[in-house]
Amino acid sequence: ESGTTGESSTLTDEEKLRLFSLAVQESRRAEAEGIARRHIPVIAGTGSNNTARAVTLSRLAEKAGCDGLLAVTPYYNKANQAGLVAHYTALIGAPFPPAAPLPLLAYHVPGRTGCRLTPETCLTLSRMEQIVGLKDATGDAAFTARVAALCGDALPLYAGCDDCILPVLALGGKGAVSVASNLYPDTVTALCRAYRAGDTAQARRLQAELR
Repeated sequence: ESGTTGESSTLTDEEKLRLFSLAVQESRRAEAEGIARRHIPVIAGTGSNNTARAVTLSRLAEKAGCDGLLAVTPYYNKANQAGLVAHYTALIGAPFPPAAPLPLLAYHVPGRTGCRLTPETCLTLSRMEQIVGLKDATGDAAFTARVAALCGDALPLYAGCDDCILPVLALGGKGAVSVASNLYPDTVTALCRAYRAGDTAQARRLQAELR
């Protein structure tokens, strides 16, 4: 909820909190009414180029009942690698009491943010228990392959752009954080299932269909 696609970068904190709360309410309603067969986790987009604001948004997301966080790398500022590690360290250390931290997906989209995580920095992030994966929207197969080789299962990779779901899966990715799935959920789901079932021809066809 409130990742980066759409209006998220221009929403006020109050608007974001309203979205977080609505998403949680709808998730719980679907579960209570039997519409959903299992719990629908709500992951809140709390990233910002201002670390203090990202911490505040993360606190709001926790209070709203969200299940996890999605935090894009700071945009525009072009932080160096030490700065990026410090940013994520603040996010996982500051917002929550030690007893109940929310899991966090780091989000790498250098085409939007103007800064890049290196594979070596991803390895550092993979050692932080609260960071449970990386949304990889680089479209850079060499980067994806290097991170997969360095981090393995310690940093699960999720395709962050709809035209690279199959390549990320082929390089060891676990799934996708998809925009197109809001309109074509069956196609995106079928693509991932086809690849996992070994039907690469069908997966290729569905990837081409998404494009």
